[in-house]
Amino acid sequence: MELTEKEKQARKMVCLPLDGLATLDKAEARVRELSSVVGLFKIGKESYTRFGPPVVEMVQKYGADIFLDLKYNDIPNTVLGAAKAASEKGVLMFNVHASGGMKMLEEAVNGTLIAGSNLDYKPKVIGVTILTSIGPADYLRINKPLIPNMTTKELEPYFGMKGDNIELQAEFAQILGMKGYENLLINDKKGLRCNVIEQQVLNLAEMSVEAGLDGIVCSAADLYAVRDSLPKDFIYVTPGIKGPNTPAGADQMRVFTPGNAVQDGSSYLVIGRAITGPKTAEERIQAGYEVLQDMANNL
Repeated sequence: MELTEKEKQARKMVCLPLDGLATLDKAEARVRELSSVVGLFKIGKESYTRFGPPVVEMVQKYGADIFLDLKYNDIPNTVLGAAKAASEKGVLMFNVHASGGMKMLEEAVNGTLIAGSNLDYKPKVIGVTILTSIGPADYLRINKPLIPNMTTKELEPYFGMKGDNIELQAEFAQILGMKGYENLLINDKKGLRCNVIEQQVLNLAEMSVEAGLDGIVCSAADLYAVRDSLPKDFIYVTPGIKGPNTPAGADQMRVFTPGNAVQDGSSYLVIGRAITGPKTAEERIQAGYEVLQDMANNL
């Protein structure tokens, strides 16, 4: 199919995970099948553990870019070495957990600079903020010291709470308010709700900027809360993107359509099941093309 200029621009922004594939041959078949509508392939823990470095070389054979999604989170010296190794693989970008701390983030950047002194490029380093599978109640359970007067049982009804469930969000916010945690609440155009995730995403994003990272991974739902406080050329990689007409995955609490994500400032959109879900190759390619159309209409 012939893409318009805006659809070509959108294609470069689409990042498809190479997950759930049993063999390297199947991974290659997916890259070959979908490279006409996908410009960037995400190699995560599953595919890298199963196939190792050959999966990187395979994707590069097709002229596609790579997002190495291994979410490094370790002592600074270990991450320094991992960043050097990732750089030497020729990937477009790789990520680290921003919660790993300032020194770890700085060493991730240093690793690319050291490796880059012998190369003609430097990969982008992306900080992971809060996973899209984590909602406000889930986050507060992990960070229980923030709410010492609440029990886990009180939080349980709100685990897995979807971001678009306005009534449940408001109910949870009211409970937090009654417990004295007004500092975790906001009342804006989305209504009364707990905005602890937006607060932490911004905090981790600002740390990432200070450490010299190129961008962050965050939900498209959090972009409005952080973009104005960060550099204009900062990169936003947004997972949890569903198809224009498909439901969100059961394990994702904060999701957007491709067009919505582009409107709100996403730089790269991680889109998996919306493209790979259909049963036939023709349907998968068509699903990918519909994603490009939705994005192009908002570029």
